[in-house]
Amino acid sequence: MIKSRKLSHLSYQQLLGNVPKIKHCFEVEFLTLPGDKFGLLRFSKDVVAGGPLLVIMAGCHGEEPAPPLAIFKNYKLIAEAGERCRVNLVIYPLVNPWGFDRNERLNRQGFNCNSNWVHEEAKRPAREVEVISKDMRNLRPLVFVSLHEDDETEREFYIFSFGNRKYEKPLIEVGKKYFPILKDGEHVNLVVKNGSVYDHHDGSAEDFMSHRGCEFSCCTETPSSQSLSRRIECNTELTLELIKLSS
Repeated sequence: MIKSRKLSHLSYQQLLGNVPKIKHCFEVEFLTLPGDKFGLLRFSKDVVAGGPLLVIMAGCHGEEPAPPLAIFKNYKLIAEAGERCRVNLVIYPLVNPWGFDRNERLNRQGFNCNSNWVHEEAKRPAREVEVISKDMRNLRPLVFVSLHEDDETEREFYIFSFGNRKYEKPLIEVGKKYFPILKDGEHVNLVVKNGSVYDHHDGSAEDFMSHRGCEFSCCTETPSSQSLSRRIECNTELTLELIKLSS
């Protein structure tokens, strides 16, 4: 978690100012979130009927700003890549806007928006999880990605993955262009091999989507202590690479 609570990026309301332009590239929908003024956004782009679907999620943790900023900044590049590769897209660009606006990891109620998607049925999930998981039950993606950041690694990149491991290496190669890859055994809480934590069933969104039958479901982790602009660049390229891999 970022220790400073001073906001160093645009607020969610400011990002919403881009919605009229984004509507030229995507169908934009607000998902109802009781008690919050702005709700949650869903961008979708149907490129080809029956074509492969990539589902992208960002901003589950409010103190991980680079992935949502990458999407809001580079939505046109993402839409163009979808068209070029003939890949349909559904994007949840910011799951935890309340935390994003305050540099807080958890949501307004103190819930983790990356927990209790699956396996923890006895526990109450965050309402953002309830809203988005219900929406995602209608989707059948080939590939799913949840774009994250990590404050437990100083400057290293790594991923979590489920399913077909052929997708791992291209993502690791993208991460390597921006940051060192986390070495085997360097993370105190995870089993990392070749930059990947495989089949880690922690109740996260990527765990949930692996159970939904995705060929490949993953979470990417850029190091939150490094330059925000570089992290935005990396998350943008990861997204574009995932579009290519989904084609």
